[in-house]
Amino acid sequence: MEQSNWSKLANEIGEVSKKIKNKIHEEDLVDDLKSSFSESVENVSDILKKIVSTIESTISDEDIKNQTKEVVATINSEFEQLVDNSKKTLESYINKTTSEEE
Repeated sequence: MEQSNWSKLANEIGEVSKKIKNKIHEEDLVDDLKSSFSESVENVSDILKKIVSTIESTISDEDIKNQTKEVVATINSEFEQLVDNSKKTLESYINKTTSEEE
């Protein structure tokens, strides 16, 4: 009987250990995802800034320049909305996952 209790205890400890390892792995994945997302946002932001700079330095016609900058501003605005929506979705998913695990 005592051997059975020790075996059961060992199995329970093994299960808890697996859950802890999974939790740590999931947290690492979430951190990696957040970091990649942030880097992507920064890269797109830099690209849009470079486009505006290129427009300023290469296009001499003011009407074309202004229209082109408006297009880039629209793209930037839509990108910001996409980022905000993505952040909300990601946070919601993380919060949901975290609360389910607890």
